[in-house]
Amino acid sequence: LTIRPELLQDNSRWIADDVPNLIRYEASLRADYKKHNGRAMPTKGRTASTPIRESILNLPNNTKDTDHMVQDFVRQVEREHGVRCLRWFIHRDEEYTDPDTGEKHFNCHAHIVWAWYDWETHRTLKLGKQAMSRWQDLASQITGMERGISVKETGSEHLTVAEWKNAQERQRGEELRERNKALQDNILEKEETIKSMKEGIVSLDFAMKQRGEYM
Repeated sequence: LTIRPELLQDNSRWIADDVPNLIRYEASLRADYKKHNGRAMPTKGRTASTPIRESILNLPNNTKDTDHMVQDFVRQVEREHGVRCLRWFIHRDEEYTDPDTGEKHFNCHAHIVWAWYDWETHRTLKLGKQAMSRWQDLASQITGMERGISVKETGSEHLTVAEWKNAQERQRGEELRERNKALQDNILEKEETIKSMKEGIVSLDFAMKQRGEYM
């Protein structure tokens, strides 16, 4: 996978105005759970609760409608399943090489972060395989892309906030490294150009002296 620094400006994002910080928001969910349930929200074992999760929505390349596709998907999921979208990020700068053909392709997709919590029951939501299957149906209908395989097969259901934050940090690190490399390459290219120009000036200077063209 390659990050194209020159395409970083084409990425887009949306963040809920009232949730600028996910860590603090998750803390408020856990505090609400403890207040109304008399115990802390489980964090380990089979009963562990994850009040904030992330899903990935694959998007078609070479289209400007992807922002609207994500918005439509989010509205439909919120309406049908009670989750709330806290933010989304569309990446249009990722490129990968097909190992079989060697062809390069863009990997346009959106990371969508959800609040998986019901403020009325003060518990995390329970969405099963049927709900996840419905999400895949919606994704296919809205994006026009082929329906994805099941979560069980991909093994990439959702990320916790900590995992999401780590993933974002890794991605930012990769982006900075790619951007730095591009800048270094640009600097080297300019240095080579300057070197060539200096060599050209020296050669011209020598030739003019040989010809006696200096005053």
